[in-house]
Amino acid sequence: MKKTILQFALLLGFVSLYGNTISKKSLNSETVLDPWVEIYTQANYGGVRTIVTGATNTVNLPIPNTPGYKTISVKVQPGYVAYINTCNEFNDEVMIYGNRPSLTLYALCPITIKAERADFIRVQFQGFTTNIHNNDCRKIFGSVRLKMFENRPGGGTVTNVVTMQNGADVSTLNRIEALVFNRASASDTSLPNCVIPYVFDSSFVPNFNEAIVNQERTSGIFVVFVAGESAIAERRIGFTSNSNLRTAHKMNDFATYYSNIQLSPTLPMSRLITSLPNIPGSTSLTRDKILQFGFYSNPPQNSGDSGHLVKILMSVF
Repeated sequence: MKKTILQFALLLGFVSLYGNTISKKSLNSETVLDPWVEIYTQANYGGVRTIVTGATNTVNLPIPNTPGYKTISVKVQPGYVAYINTCNEFNDEVMIYGNRPSLTLYALCPITIKAERADFIRVQFQGFTTNIHNNDCRKIFGSVRLKMFENRPGGGTVTNVVTMQNGADVSTLNRIEALVFNRASASDTSLPNCVIPYVFDSSFVPNFNEAIVNQERTSGIFVVFVAGESAIAERRIGFTSNSNLRTAHKMNDFATYYSNIQLSPTLPMSRLITSLPNIPGSTSLTRDKILQFGFYSNPPQNSGDSGHLVKILMSVF
């Protein structure tokens, strides 16, 4: 009996000691995982520093109420993104990843800071499709610029940050737009850094899976955007192409050659991830998607001419 009581007492002591150890470890883990954001009342991390921790905070910064815009600076815990309102009339938010030496506030107001883990989306430019009447029709030139955005749960959108392009880390530059195609003229014989050929007949659908190796591409321009992991999981992300494209054109080998035809529209086009088709063979909801923008068109140049219908092709992974 005494032995049984002694064993029970020892067991209770072990459980109590072990349980306390686990609780402390859990508490420490939560503390480590709790994101922090540092806000400075001046640019370049000057002035008064305020540190907030946790997913959502609201602070009143000690900034003098003087006329004009205010400039602050922000540091975000590595591995996280922060969304900070800029105190304008629309209560717009700006995404911060890493350090931001300058952020403009348009008024004085309580600053809302929402932090969450960062996730990453890669986009690769694949080329164009068009109706090819003659090889001169392959001479598409101009520029394609790409942005990524999130639809925020509380309304409005926020533009995502470019963290890497062509293997180069650009996360410290706070870029929100990537130049994915740039060719000066129809006579420019240089090839863009992408899959070759980069202009396909409109009936041709490239097999994007051929270039996937360990979730990265073996060739071509790829851009990495950072996003909040909830935006990706909830499929609240999308892409905007800001393109200004031109083309050469020849209806057949004996027809008139046009070297510089403007394609329209030149206004931005946007696509939500929920509207994108999967790359063949993929079952992912948010990755391995075919991203297309178009049509970009030019009217017939003369009777019997059918003009062009051009699509931009990219892949999301």
